[in-house]
Amino acid sequence: MKYSFFISLFFILACATVTPPDGGPVDTAPPKVLSSYPDSAQLSVSPSFFSFTFDEYVKANQIQDLLIISPTLSSKPKTEIKKKTLYIRFDDSLKSNTTYSVSLSGCILDYNEGNVLANHHLAFSTGEVLDSLNYSAFIRNAYTKEPCGECLLLLYNHSKDSGALLYRPTYLAQSNAAGYATIPNLAEGTYWVQALLDENKNLLLNTDELTSLREQVFISDSIKQDTFQVFPHQPTIEKKISYKMRRAGVALLTFQPPMTSTNFSVELNGQEINADFNMLRDSAKLYFAAKSGDSITLIVQWDTVSQSFSDIIKEVKPYSKLKYSLKNDILQLENYHQISMFDSSKIILKEDSTIFNIKEHTFNGNTVNIRLNQTPSKKLSIRLLDSAITNLNGQINRLDSSVVDAYNPESSSLTLDLKLSTDGLYIVQLIKREKIVDQKQIRSSQKINYEGLGVGSYSFRIIMDTNENSIWDTGNYLNSLAPEPLILSESTDLRPNWDKELIISY
Repeated sequence: MKYSFFISLFFILACATVTPPDGGPVDTAPPKVLSSYPDSAQLSVSPSFFSFTFDEYVKANQIQDLLIISPTLSSKPKTEIKKKTLYIRFDDSLKSNTTYSVSLSGCILDYNEGNVLANHHLAFSTGEVLDSLNYSAFIRNAYTKEPCGECLLLLYNHSKDSGALLYRPTYLAQSNAAGYATIPNLAEGTYWVQALLDENKNLLLNTDELTSLREQVFISDSIKQDTFQVFPHQPTIEKKISYKMRRAGVALLTFQPPMTSTNFSVELNGQEINADFNMLRDSAKLYFAAKSGDSITLIVQWDTVSQSFSDIIKEVKPYSKLKYSLKNDILQLENYHQISMFDSSKIILKEDSTIFNIKEHTFNGNTVNIRLNQTPSKKLSIRLLDSAITNLNGQINRLDSSVVDAYNPESSSLTLDLKLSTDGLYIVQLIKREKIVDQKQIRSSQKINYEGLGVGSYSFRIIMDTNENSIWDTGNYLNSLAPEPLILSESTDLRPNWDKELIISY
């Protein structure tokens, strides 16, 4: 008996205000600040150091990474703990008429139990006014949509185009595990903001670090909260091709970044051959006839990049046993090498005494897909006679027998009813355990059926492929180009013998 479910999901490409969950009660008490220098909210003070005195002996934890001082100093401060007091010393002269904030965010622990002081904030002013506005943001990964728990929220009081490429921020805050960050004690005014996952802790944007685009904001109250999406910063992407001989007559090319160009070709000893790309187009298999001792030269042309690889065929191994799989009425035969010929009269298919006939068959690289005249209900017995299959090396199979399980009555199905608001090319990815198990391309609203799925949790990633190159493209910070938009559905669970339908509007 099947159980049917109907779920509707609606996505809006806009930012919603989300409130992080309240924390639970603390098991043991963290250190408490008894006094500080300067005092909290003190005015007209220009200290040459900061100090915090606690109610117990303390020790530091990643203090150079977790100590936040805004506005930022030109050099990293030096820290020292004497008994119950933390001293923070610096060489800078503080700016006049400026509100400063010092945040101890997880960098102080009590000496014995290691209980963490989650956050302590000190604000003072070198002038007669203490600025009190806050700016908050939610930061997430543009591709996975997961919160960025260690990102920095950077605030600049200048409009220089290069931003974090050349300049350290004026103000900053680090996001919490839920992806939220707040910069306190700001004056009303116009600022330029971006988010950064600062891997090398230099407060500058470096190649391959995650960044958002820079945005201008006007802060006049503490209500405003924005959302930033971070993506890999790759100012110049060097095209790299690598080669590996997997087996005699089977080579693997890998590409970085994924291959999207139409200006691509592969020549083997002067003759062009086809490349069999994987789903993400970051690798491709090459199939060719091979003999032991043969020398081969591959020339790969990728736009303006031309690369050659030379190799010698060491050994042609005997014909290997085929792999069989059955899904509904499709029987798949797989060989390690490309299949060049299949004689359908030399395969006998039975379920008990019932003989199955072949309606049609197709070749696809190293596989043969056979459509049966009906769907098996139990186990399918396969008898493959001599020379039913010939591969590109001219090798033929020997007599082979196997049994494959038929349709699993406990398998489930999932139907995606995708409703698109605009025309164009979309990439639809079915995801299980963070892995892409299926990918399709569509141009219009439609229903997509997924049969024979195992139990587990599934989600969908829908990518608007604006440049129609069949992959998700990251953003470009230098050109102020945002990543290609996408949505990621919430996970839906499948149990044995379930059918589900999801509606996603995009």
